[in-house]
Amino acid sequence: MNKIKLKAEFTKKGVPCLWESGGFDTALNQGHARIITDYAFSKKLVIYTKKEVNGNHALIPVVTGDKLIEVVFDNGITEVMSYVLIVDIIKKEITMELENKKFLSSLGYTNAVKTATAKAKSPNCQMPIYVRFAKRDLNNVSSNPPRKEQMSQGL
Repeated sequence: MNKIKLKAEFTKKGVPCLWESGGFDTALNQGHARIITDYAFSKKLVIYTKKEVNGNHALIPVVTGDKLIEVVFDNGITEVMSYVLIVDIIKKEITMELENKKFLSSLGYTNAVKTATAKAKSPNCQMPIYVRFAKRDLNNVSSNPPRKEQMSQGL
């Protein structure tokens, strides 16, 4: 299988995380997006957000079986890649495999790809697009680092 390695971020308690990122660069006429989903292509809980033009937007904890969808949009051509996380987390790297296409026909996958494609085509994107916020945070979504009490909840 086709394998890739990504640099992982880790919380203070050692939980591995990846960034949702991307956006469209109008000067280059190119866009990219990376979104992270659970095993069923559903949104995952975000632990930190930041505004960065066409950059990193949401830090998301990952576990074995989570999915990563990458979309590259270049001069009108869209390429979609879907990976499944593997157990290997060595020296701050997460090893992933290209997912078998026959398993990619679910409605959840279709919605995730549409969302990632929209992010890749979004000029100067600065916000997370495929994440779930904790209910207590819905009225107070900010780009500030998590509070100590949030971090003490197992992350």
